[in-house]
Formats: sequence, structure tokens, C-alpha cells
Amino acid sequence: MKEFIIFLLYATNIQCLVLNVKDKSEDKDEGKSSLAFVFDTTGSMSNDLKQLREGAEMILKTALEESNIIADFVFVPFHDPNIGPATVTKSKKVFKAALNIIHVKGGGDCPEKSLGGVLLALSVSRPRSYVYVFTDASASDHKIVGKVLDAVQRKQSQVVFVLTGHCNDVKRQTYKVYQQVATASSGQVFNLNKTNVHNVC
Repeated sequence: MKEFIIFLLYATNIQCLVLNVKDKSEDKDEGKSSLAFVFDTTGSMSNDLKQLREGAEMILKTALEESNIIADFVFVPFHDPNIGPATVTKSKKVFKAALNIIHVKGGGDCPEKSLGGVLLALSVSRPRSYVYVFTDASASDHKIVGKVLDAVQRKQSQVVFVLTGHCNDVKRQTYKVYQQVATASSGQVFNLNKTNVHNVC
């Protein structure tokens, strides 16, 4: 997955973003962004969890090494019917701990409430933030896409979807909303076949 994540980082430009420099007398985090991960924690993700966790940690590492624009970190789990709670922290250790204690369970339903997770992440993130969504399901809550698009426009944030599956509904709105949100936010949708996850490591 290392090569894929490096490609993902370059494709989404997280390591070469430039923001306006603020006066040094202001809050040192003024104008900086959040790095947010939205994670599907349903049981169907169990086979992908190790690789996706490693990929998420690589995104975190690269973002911190290649830029100084990240002020804080956001972690939002979702597991139908529950979304959140959101972890918001300035501590890299706390954020990594949140990733490392992910436990997948239950599930069986497809699609899932992924857009609710995105909406929560956007609501607690700073403007011009970077939201990465990890899931293997389409969006059961696709009808709230308007709220998500409004939040994207208001926050001017980028949303990237890393998908290891869907619900055999690529022609339905439950799946198409991912491309809608990605396009509106200058993000992307990456599709990884479950059987090929290990091949990109």
C-alpha cells in the first residue's frame, strides 16, 4: 500500500499546498488546516483494517513531514447506525492512538452512513482542511449530500474517498454522491478492490 498512498498524496497535493502567511504576532495556528480521517468500523472492514490503518498513518507522517499547515487532527468513526464521536486533538500521539484502537464489529448492512461521518468531520474541522474517508460501502444517507456540499463550500475543504468496495450500486445515487462530493471539493475517489489491497503494499 505504500506506493498507493504516496501516489494518493501527490494526487491530492497535500504535501505542496501553500497558504497565505499570517503575521507572526497572531495565533500560530491561524490560517492552518485540520487533517481528518473518517473511518468505517463495520465488520466488513476487518480484512482491510491493517492496510488502511498503515495507509492512514503514512498520510499523517507525510503530511507532517512535507508541510507545516496542519494545526490539528480529527478522527471520526462511523458504524451504522452510530456516527462519531469525533476526536479533535493537536496531539499526534492522541490521534495515532485513536487510529490504533479501532475495532471493527457488526455490520452486514450495505450501504452505510458515510456521509454523516463526512459531515461531522467537516463541522469540527478548520477551514481549508483535508478529509480522508475510508470505507467499503456506499452511502445510505446519500440524501444529506446537499448538507455535505454546503459544508464543503463553506469550509473550502477537500474530501478524498478511499474505497475498498461498494454495494454493487455504482449507477445509483448511493455511490454517485462520492464523486459529487469529491468533485465539489477538488478531491478524488480512489477504488481499491478488496482482493487487491495486499498487492499495492
